[in-house]
Amino acid sequence: MESKCEYSSMQIPNDPKYATAAAAYVCEIARTIGMHKKDLIALEKGIIEAINALIGYSFEAGERGILEVFCERIPQGFKVSLRDKGLPFGAVEADLSITEGQVDDIPGMAEPISHLKAYLDEIRMHNLGPEGKELVLIKHLKNKDITDYYAACDLEPYEPSSSAMPVVLSTGQLKCRVRQMNPGDAAKYRKPYTKPTVIPIPMITSIIRIKLSP
Repeated sequence: MESKCEYSSMQIPNDPKYATAAAAYVCEIARTIGMHKKDLIALEKGIIEAINALIGYSFEAGERGILEVFCERIPQGFKVSLRDKGLPFGAVEADLSITEGQVDDIPGMAEPISHLKAYLDEIRMHNLGPEGKELVLIKHLKNKDITDYYAACDLEPYEPSSSAMPVVLSTGQLKCRVRQMNPGDAAKYRKPYTKPTVIPIPMITSIIRIKLSP
């Protein structure tokens, strides 16, 4: 059964001039899942600022690279992941999330992250080891209940086979009797135990001598 969650991705060069096009793409995906115009405007501004900040932090001037943009519908709303293989976030180890207190220790990212809080509801930073790093941006959808998204993304309805036949039991088949276990039942249900058999191996005690003729 295929997932009903909306998921898509795109790649852009690590050039700030592509930030507007990437933001337009992200907002178009968000619009299809019901995000309000006011939230779309905030999302677009946040994506543009995030891409510019990430490219400026991750790559040297003239260095070529790729920025991947992942869009995903989640129960909380809409999630955007910006991934690259440039400079990792700070001096933290791979596969480690950046806490809010650590952001201030990352030159070039502390100020942009503080600005992004005006447009987005959640911001996360992860180092992914050999896979690079990602900046995760989440925008909550306020016009629908969270159960709408769990129903669409996480809860897949059961679809019985067309060839399956219903099983109907008669009243007599449903009768049963429950009783306590009797002492005599122990011999029936106890776990069998087999004592291992030891086969003795005789020791060789005789010595054969062979005399050689001169």
